[in-house]
Amino acid sequence: MKRKWVKRLEDNPYNVILNTVRRDVAERSRSPIRLGTVLTAAPLTVQAGGLVLTAEDLLVNADLLGYTEPAVALGGLTGTLAVSASCSDGGSVSSITVKPSALTAASLAHPARLAAGDRVVLLSEDDQTFLIICKCKAVTV
Repeated sequence: MKRKWVKRLEDNPYNVILNTVRRDVAERSRSPIRLGTVLTAAPLTVQAGGLVLTAEDLLVNADLLGYTEPAVALGGLTGTLAVSASCSDGGSVSSITVKPSALTAASLAHPARLAAGDRVVLLSEDDQTFLIICKCKAVTV
């Protein structure tokens, strides 16, 4: 059996208003910035605060997505280009000889920078759409 003063407090309309305001303030004071973890890179899924976000829920900083820059015309290149490249089999390349008209165009491919397990910073105004601002890493000493 409830005590009389508890019952009166529950029935008090001012108490109902106060509790409504408290709930509203608590919801609005939540930070719009969250940390998440990439579950899968393709298709992109991120876990943040108990939610599993899919591509439909996410906007991603373009620098984190893979893309290819448009081809640029390269005319009149001849001679030797100095490069520094290593191959996955352990080999390396230090120079490339270019013959006239052998190299006419080139594009630059940027791989996607998100992988499973990566930590990301998310921003949301409405808890419906989340913007992946950047990838973050722990400091190692």
